[in-house]
Amino acid sequence: MDVETIQVPKSGPAILDNNNVLTRARHAIALAAGATAGVLQLESFYGFGVFVAAMALASVALFALTAGSNKQVLYTGVLASLPGFVLSWVLVYSLSA
Repeated sequence: MDVETIQVPKSGPAILDNNNVLTRARHAIALAAGATAGVLQLESFYGFGVFVAAMALASVALFALTAGSNKQVLYTGVLASLPGFVLSWVLVYSLSA
């Protein structure tokens, strides 16, 4: 039997749990990226560039882990992680100044 022909059943609770895992992973990545931008004393668009780069790398990694089967992993939780990024960026920036 060919692997591509196997259909995996999708259930609502499993999809919600997977989306929660993706969102938590993006939150953790955003906090680490914010701390990195703060330690490097980045300001303005350079700091947000760190966020964009971190989210792009996370999207590529998650897309590769899912073997390209679900394009929703590219954007799930990106905007929800932005406030955490800004919070950690400003906190670490002010503490390291």
